[in-house]
Amino acid sequence: MFDFETFFNGYHRRNPQDQRDKLFITMCLVNGKHYLMIVDSGSCTNVVFNTMVEDANLPLPEHPRPYKHSLLNDDKGLRVKKQALLSFRIGGYQDQFWCNVLPMTACSILMGRPWQYDRKVMHNGRDNIYSVLERKERVVLKPLQPKSKEAPTTNNNDHAHVCFNSYRDEILDSTANKKRKA
Repeated sequence: MFDFETFFNGYHRRNPQDQRDKLFITMCLVNGKHYLMIVDSGSCTNVVFNTMVEDANLPLPEHPRPYKHSLLNDDKGLRVKKQALLSFRIGGYQDQFWCNVLPMTACSILMGRPWQYDRKVMHNGRDNIYSVLERKERVVLKPLQPKSKEAPTTNNNDHAHVCFNSYRDEILDSTANKKRKA
């Protein structure tokens, strides 16, 4: 008997660069600090982690239309009361966008459909790259690459891409400094 699960799992294990089941995760720069960002077309809102807002010293104005944010069949939901104007940079791409402020654990910033719609973002699902229309030109945003043993190249300016490996030590040092201060 033919085992489809073994066949498909084996097929996808052959190519470690396969993006079929990967989220788009990248690093972005906000007020001189690096944060994880996920771009998700399944999210109906843009969200910034409440602790990140404090860490980056972003102003927190009241949300003009507070509402209850629920995920799937979550009956409780979270009350969205605050928003933050987020200015960020991914490689050479810079942007500024309003985000709802909520607690979350997956990342510091979640850019959903509102950002994608307003910026005319296009997603290439096979390569898991996004392109953003900026001044009538498309800027390509690439996801973080899996950790490699080789040192990353940092002189590649042809795409707006920030590699996690190139900032790993800086992030670890920053985290260690925060723990010492606390």
